[in-house]
Amino acid sequence: MLTIYGAPHSRAFRVIWLANEIGIPYEHVPVTFSVPNAQCKEPWYIALNPNGLVPSIDDNGFVMWESAAINLYLAETHLSSLYPSTPQDRGRMLQWTFFVTNEVEPALITIFRNRVFFPPGTAECDPC
Repeated sequence: MLTIYGAPHSRAFRVIWLANEIGIPYEHVPVTFSVPNAQCKEPWYIALNPNGLVPSIDDNGFVMWESAAINLYLAETHLSSLYPSTPQDRGRMLQWTFFVTNEVEPALITIFRNRVFFPPGTAECDPC
């Protein structure tokens, strides 16, 4: 059985969403990540992911981390229609996966942090 490690309000959300979307049965193990004494820094979790970040998965003994890589692996492994069938389509999928990760997500994280974590008037950037 697939086990997904990570807090649902972290990037583990991506993996949980995909598993639900394509019908993969899984067990979810919430793991704290941004608090003092975060579980993701404990030895048992470092054994899964030496980076000490979430999410990670254990798919019947195959351990993996990095949410985009996990989702690509799961979509291919479970023969989902979300995984492309031609080299050209896989190339486009990878192109957009890397684009979102490198270009779109950093700006979204900055906006999120400024709207959620910082008090009004103390944003890291303007306008956010």
